[in-house]
Amino acid sequence: MSALSEEDITRDVQLAIDNGIKNKKYNNYYLVAKSIGTIALSYLLNNKMLKDAKVVWLTPLLQSNDVFKSMVNSDNKGLCIIGDKDSCFIVERFEELKNNQNLILKLVDGGNHSLELDGEPVESIEILKSVISDINEF
Repeated sequence: MSALSEEDITRDVQLAIDNGIKNKKYNNYYLVAKSIGTIALSYLLNNKMLKDAKVVWLTPLLQSNDVFKSMVNSDNKGLCIIGDKDSCFIVERFEELKNNQNLILKLVDGGNHSLELDGEPVESIEILKSVISDINEF
């Protein structure tokens, strides 16, 4: 079994979106991507149909130049949530994201790539409740 390329992932996500909105008219679009899904998201934002979509970046792959550049340069209103113990968290890149006034940034203290605290299930549930609340508010 071969690994999916970024183009394959993006194509599959675009097909899912196209099927989901077929024969429907929406005034607002919200896109939510986590981890590897943020790769596809970075490409999908080039679609004119999604130029006004609001975007939620959960544990984005900041080490990916495409994801990072898309976030830095995005005109879309966005919410980014990542943990400071996430292997994808890069301090310098996170700091640079602060320059994009379209992005709301939330850093989960002690949060890993699952937005959880290792060995702390009750506290992790509280973090996840907070993440859901942040998304709902956004």
